[in-house]
Amino acid sequence: MADVWPKTVPKEQHPFYVLHPEPIRISPLLRFARWSALGLGIVYGFVRLRMVSKYHADIREWEVQKTIHKKDADKEESLRVLREQNEWIMKITEMNLEEGKSQLGVEHLYDLK
Repeated sequence: MADVWPKTVPKEQHPFYVLHPEPIRISPLLRFARWSALGLGIVYGFVRLRMVSKYHADIREWEVQKTIHKKDADKEESLRVLREQNEWIMKITEMNLEEGKSQLGVEHLYDLK
């Protein structure tokens, strides 16, 4: 690989040049312990991620079911309120239920039952 340092300024005088000290020799036992700890940490993280993923998958499934039930309940409640409003209008205008449903165009609210 070609030297990419600019030829106009020597390396030692360049403002971004950092002089590093010589590397320290580390005991092979310490190096083995460090690499072993790193490997154990990676294995532990992998196992822990699988456990947490399964747990959260169950939670997500439960939340989806809860949301579906809530939407169904909200839909039923809104239909009930609409029926009550239409029945109130029919009562004020003195229409019977069958006549009022056809005139107000709300048959779809009563077909669900």
